[in-house]
Parts: sequence; structure tokens; C-alpha cells
Amino acid sequence: MVIQRFKAIKDLLLDKLDTTLSRIDDLEKIVCLLSENSQTSQSKLDVLEKIVSQLSTNSTTSQDKLDLLETLLSQQTFNDNSSLQACIYLIELLQKWLPDIQQQYTNLLPQIQRELQQQHYGLFSQVQGKLDWQHKSLLGQIQEEIRQQHSGLISQLQGEIREQYSDIISQIKDDYQHLQADLHQQYNTLLDNSGLRVKAENNRGEDLEPEEKLIAFLYSFLPSRKAIDIGANRGDISESLLKAGYQVYAFEPYTPVFEQLCQRLQQNSDFQAYNIAIGSHDTTMDFHICSDQSEAGIFQNPSLYNTLLPHSMPQGLNFTETRPVQVRSLESLHQTGEISHDIGLVKIDTEGYDLEVIQGMGKAQYPVVVAEFWDKNHIFGQSGTLNRLDLLVEGMKKRDYHWYLVIARSDKPSNYDFNYDIFFYGNYPQTVDNSWGNVFFFREYEVFKQAFSWCSAFLPMAYLR
Repeated sequence: MVIQRFKAIKDLLLDKLDTTLSRIDDLEKIVCLLSENSQTSQSKLDVLEKIVSQLSTNSTTSQDKLDLLETLLSQQTFNDNSSLQACIYLIELLQKWLPDIQQQYTNLLPQIQRELQQQHYGLFSQVQGKLDWQHKSLLGQIQEEIRQQHSGLISQLQGEIREQYSDIISQIKDDYQHLQADLHQQYNTLLDNSGLRVKAENNRGEDLEPEEKLIAFLYSFLPSRKAIDIGANRGDISESLLKAGYQVYAFEPYTPVFEQLCQRLQQNSDFQAYNIAIGSHDTTMDFHICSDQSEAGIFQNPSLYNTLLPHSMPQGLNFTETRPVQVRSLESLHQTGEISHDIGLVKIDTEGYDLEVIQGMGKAQYPVVVAEFWDKNHIFGQSGTLNRLDLLVEGMKKRDYHWYLVIARSDKPSNYDFNYDIFFYGNYPQTVDNSWGNVFFFREYEVFKQAFSWCSAFLPMAYLR
């Protein structure tokens, strides 16, 4: 389009130049006519008027010189000589104008070219800008459509995966429940008369904990009926041990609670109580006394949490005072003869101090040792404790205890697929998140096997992964 405009302007200028040259030729012919004597003055006048009329239509004529010619021609009287001079002057004038017109054309041509180039560049930039904007707009639209399609596809796949996962988990749970029921049924079928399950209660009519029931069951498989209850408190476990037939050595360092323990069980000839704490060696230590400071008084027996080793506690349960107590090791008590060497079972519940008790066993080889553990995320086990399961297992393996069973509880389980509040597993030092419970260590495999059979009949088994 720009090139076409340039050609049109060029052709117009050339056409005007040709027209000017043609008129010069016509004027020369007129001069010749005016030189002839046969023409009248009136005819010359007509010719000059014709010239002036023609020149008046040419926009490139100099206005000053045109006015001069018109003045000459408008006179009423003039001679042939004046007319001839006017024509000659007109021819000279046109001859002078011709180089000016050519020079104007030559000067105007670069300007026209520049203007055309600028118009071409502006038009090109405008078109290029529109194309870039359209390209970006189209690209953004395509990317947005791709993102929407991608997001929709991912959401759809995630929904399908969650649905399939939920179905699989539900099926696994159902299969496990059926399998557990079948195993219990098959096991109970194989049990002899000792497999008859009877509800066990304490003297207050309360159902016993699984640990108490297992301790009573193991009585029949131990070489000695003597048992040690470390951290006896008011005597719940000691009472269960006595009821099962054990002869009990009970240890409780806090004097007010020790007095309650003796008042409760001292009439039994198989019961003997000691007002001391048990640790890794003989010494004197501060015993931390716990108090219930909750508004609702939810901790009915805060003395259960008294300990030699202060640790993390739930809100409202605090250590408020300390009292010095005597600490003895089991090895020292055996050496002095204060307790018998032929012990069948040792139960330890020292609120986080259990590993120290194990380290004070010396070379004693008890058939069964029971200790309490807390998971690291449990409220009691988050800091200041020495009863993590892996530490207890490591300490007992050094004393040739290679088989153990874990009876555990978990407060609001969050990271495993299990529906039971109490469960068991064997020979694995890992704890379930936020769990706590007791671990039974065995020196002899046959005793471990009997305990495992009992747990399989009464408790669901957890398979840790």
C-alpha cells in the first residue's frame, strides 16, 4: 500500500513536468505567430489573453510575475512591440521555473521516501505489537486451559485413589478381624482345661488388667513362687500376686503410702514390705512427690506418679515437694540376705526410673521381669525418663533376656490402622506412637511360649510395620 502511494506521487510530478514543457513549446509557437506582420493587434491581444488564462490555471506560477503580465495585457492600448516583449519575458520566466521545479522534485523525493519509511516502520511496529499481544493472549489462554485440565485430572485421580485406598483398608480390616476370630476359635479348640477363660476380679470386684492376669497365669510355669513388687504404691499388684499364690516382697519409699500398703496387706503371711526405693546402687536421693492441682481433681491418686526422676507431666499434675529416701539395689539386698535369691518374677513400676533398677540387678537371673515403658510422644515420656522400650530391651539383652512380650495401650492412635485400645506384640523394640504399657522379659523360651499363647487367646496382636 505504501509503495503504491509513492508511485502515484512520482507519476503526478512527472506528469506536471511534462505539462510544463509542453506549454513552453506552445508559447514559442505563439511568439512566432506574434512576429508575423499579417496579424492584427486584436488577434495578438487575444493570444496574450489566452496565455494569461492558461498560466492562471497553473498552480506553480509565480504570482508576482503573473500579476505583471496581467497588467500589460489589461492596458487599452499597446503596440506590437510591447506584446512581443511580454511573450518573450513569459518564455524566459517559464524557462527559469523549469530548474526550480526539477530541484523541488529532487529535494522533495528524499523527504517523501523518509515519510514513507516512517509510515512503513510505524505500520510494521503497530502490526507487530498487535501480533505479539495476540500471541501472548493466545498463549496465556492455552496455558490456563491446560492448567485447568491438568488440575481436574489430578483431582479426579486423587479422588479415585482415596476411594480405592479406603476400600482396600476396609477390606484389610475386615479380613484381619475375621482372621483374628478364626485364630482365636482354632486356638481355643486346641486348649486343654486350662484354656477355659474365666473373668478374673480383685477383692473390690474390679476386672483385672491384662498384665495382672498374665502374671497370675505364669505362676504355674515358674520355678519359684516368690515375687518382687518394686513401686508397690497402695498394693494393687501385690494383692493380685498374693491372690495368685506368690510370696511377695513389696517396696514403697513414700512413707504415707507405705503405711496404707502395710495396713492393707500386712495380715497376709506371704507379704513383706520395705519402706525404701530401688535403684542401680545404694545411696540417698530426693523423692519427688506429685500433687493433683487440676480444677476438677481428675487425678484421684497422684501418689502413683511419685518418682526419683522428675519428667514431663500432664497439665494439672505437678511435682510439689521432695523428700529424701533410702535407695538400695537388688544386688545389695540379695547380698545382705534381706530378700531371697530364688525369685520367680520381678515387677518394676518406678515412673521412668525402671532402667536404673535393671542396672542394679547384678548377676541375678530372674525367670520373668516386668517393666513399664512410655513412648517418646506420650505425655509422661517426652522428657526426663529412663524407660523407653528400646533402652529396656537393650539393657535386658545384656543380661541374656532374649524373648519379650509387649502389652500396650495407645491414647488416640493416629498413625496406624488398629481398632483396639489394648494389644500385644512380641520381640520388636518399636513402640506405637503415643503408647504406653508393660514389657515382659523371659530368660527361658518355654515360659515365653506359654505367655505368648495366653496373649494370643485374650488379646489382639498388632503387626508393626
